[in-house]
Amino acid sequence: MLFSILCAQAISLFFGYSASQFELRGSFTFTSALFPVWFLLIASPMLEELAWHSYGTDSLVSRFNLFNASLIFAVYWAFWHFPLSFIKDYYHSNLVESGTLYSINFVVSLIPFVLIMNWLYYKTNRNILLPIVFQVYINH
Repeated sequence: MLFSILCAQAISLFFGYSASQFELRGSFTFTSALFPVWFLLIASPMLEELAWHSYGTDSLVSRFNLFNASLIFAVYWAFWHFPLSFIKDYYHSNLVESGTLYSINFVVSLIPFVLIMNWLYYKTNRNILLPIVFQVYINH
């Protein structure tokens, strides 16, 4: 995962982005007025994955193959996160402020993310803990 992020950042240098993106930050890059950021970064994956994988993914896979279910899931997840773009200084609102390309990148990145999450879920015999840990890792 770290290697893919570093590669993506390296490629972005060719598009004029700053090398400062490689610097380690001393704090979180977004805020939340209601809850501490660390709480959201741990609690939201737990709640989301319990709902999505214990019910959502299994329901979709009962009607579609895993690939198509994952695509439907990714589209739904994009709409699920859309209201967060209206919360000032929240990650999703920062994406919107950064520009359309960043918002599109988030939505498109959900496709491989959901494919990996669902593959992990079914490859581990529907172990819900692995997708939770994976999403906590991705969010950090």
